[in-house]
Amino acid sequence: MGYVIACQTATILAPLNTEYTPMDNTELLKDIITYCYWDYRLGVEDLERILKSGDFREKKKLVDRIVRHHPDPALVLLKLFPQEELREILHSLSEGMGSQRANPRHARIQERILLLRNCLLGERNFIPRLAWKKR
Repeated sequence: MGYVIACQTATILAPLNTEYTPMDNTELLKDIITYCYWDYRLGVEDLERILKSGDFREKKKLVDRIVRHHPDPALVLLKLFPQEELREILHSLSEGMGSQRANPRHARIQERILLLRNCLLGERNFIPRLAWKKR
């Protein structure tokens, strides 16, 4: 039985379930359709076309839907995008939401994007709502 090790701290968090089998891309794309595109008529082929295309805007829209609606966006983004492409898309999403921060819903999404940038890209963005409180 293996263990999950926290990034850069080497502390043991929990035992791994060795019976876990990762989803193949088809199952992952079906999962994305279920959580993120329930209100669209998209198929697995459509998502594969978006991922294989060089169209930055379509990929950015896909990542935006995943960030907003998927329960585990980190896993999905890691499996679907190379790190450099993910960096470019997440930075673009952060910049695009700058004018919308007054809305509490947009502030939560911006926090989620910053969390993903911290976890997936190794950045150290400060998120005030999630900071330790001083007594």
